Order: sequence, then C-alpha cells, then structure tokens
Amino acid sequence: SGDGDDGSHRKNIELISLAHNPETQIAAYLLSNHNRTDNNNNNNSTSTLLQRAHDYMKQCLTSSFVGYEISVQEGLIDGYGVDSNGLSLPNSHDMHFGWRDVLECAADAYLEVHGDNDVAGGGG
Repeated sequence: SGDGDDGSHRKNIELISLAHNPETQIAAYLLSNHNRTDNNNNNNSTSTLLQRAHDYMKQCLTSSFVGYEISVQEGLIDGYGVDSNGLSLPNSHDMHFGWRDVLECAADAYLEVHGDNDVAGGGG
C-alpha cells in the first residue's frame, strides 16, 4: 500500500478492567438489611450492621477480582484495579474503603485462582 503501513507499526493496546466504586455495595447491603436488628443495643447493632456491610463489599470485590484474575490468566485482559471514591474518604466515613482492603481482596483472589504454590514465583 502507498501509506507505508506494512503492519509492523501496530500499537499494543493493554486492556485494564476496573471495579468501579465497590463501596456502593455497602449502601446496597445497608438498604437491603436495615430492618434486621440484633439483640444488642441500637448503637452496637448499627456498628455490627455496618461491619457486615463492609464484609459483604469485600466478598463482592474478591469475587470480582477472581473473575479478573482468571481473565488475566486467559489473556482476555492485561490487568485490573479499582476506581473508588471510597478510597479518598476519611476512615470515619461509613463508605470509606481502604487500600489495605483492596490489597486483601486482590491477594485472596490471587490465592483462590493460583493457589499458594505460585505466590513466590510471582504469578503467571
């Protein structure tokens, strides 16, 4: 062809998938479970419900990361991560989502997909 493009100048495109605002799972859990009460006092019940909501969010994110990890392994995507407003919120905020939580979910997903044997080898 006259434009000099013989295919050797192809651009490599990397596909990175992001879990968008996983902290919204906290609100979804709270809305679905706000009528459930514990036998404890109201303040303790609220903090317990909030802790369960955070645990639920981490379960959802870990599950998503398992899917992402399998997709990376199969070459469908090059990587994954999180795009979260909750990361910028103060620790005291109900919708706060800490970076340690992200790493814990990613590590749990990695271990679920690859097992303990591959951790020292760095993956893949």
